[in-house]
Amino acid sequence: MTETLNIWLGTSIIYVYGKVNEVETTFTLQGDGIWQAVVPTTEDNSYHIYIEAYSSSGLEEVYETTLYYGFTPAKTDWTAADFETAADFNRQKSNIEFVARDTLPGLYYFPEHTDIDDFADGDRPRIATINGLDGNTAGIETCGIPLPTEWGASKTWAAGGTNPDYEDFNRWELNAKLIYEMAPRIRISFKPSGTFAAGQSNILPRRVV
Repeated sequence: MTETLNIWLGTSIIYVYGKVNEVETTFTLQGDGIWQAVVPTTEDNSYHIYIEAYSSSGLEEVYETTLYYGFTPAKTDWTAADFETAADFNRQKSNIEFVARDTLPGLYYFPEHTDIDDFADGDRPRIATINGLDGNTAGIETCGIPLPTEWGASKTWAAGGTNPDYEDFNRWELNAKLIYEMAPRIRISFKPSGTFAAGQSNILPRRVV
């Protein structure tokens, strides 16, 4: 099995040297500044990318980040002594996006959500990005699914206010993990509703909880 990775590097880039999980990898230009690589699927759905991006003037940027596809094992034991990296933030936001985009629609819940760009090593998320992550959390809260008792409520962040800390990191990680692990139990609890006779015109709900 393979995974397709897409990275936007800008329209001035004409050549890319890259590695994925320490293996030299070919990136091909797809248009509009997007470079794509097809790589073997990893067990944990994580892909560490190292890229040297060249324009006609020479080396423009060295880009390094970790991308996550599917649901990645969550870290739920953050402490005040821990420091969050770009890879940690990418995992947190990607898991919440995965639950909102892929897990819940399979259960007929459709939370509003926004895809958030991945961060490169050394970058720090802006307030708008953090509010985007918590906005996706709020979308799950309000989509109608019964929330676990351990669920941590979403927040709204303001410029000049407090920054997210280890309790928020644990909240983002645990919220996604709770819904992801709860989903199979919800599927099992679904029971077929009703039977149909030939020619029957009224439509009953396919499934009920």
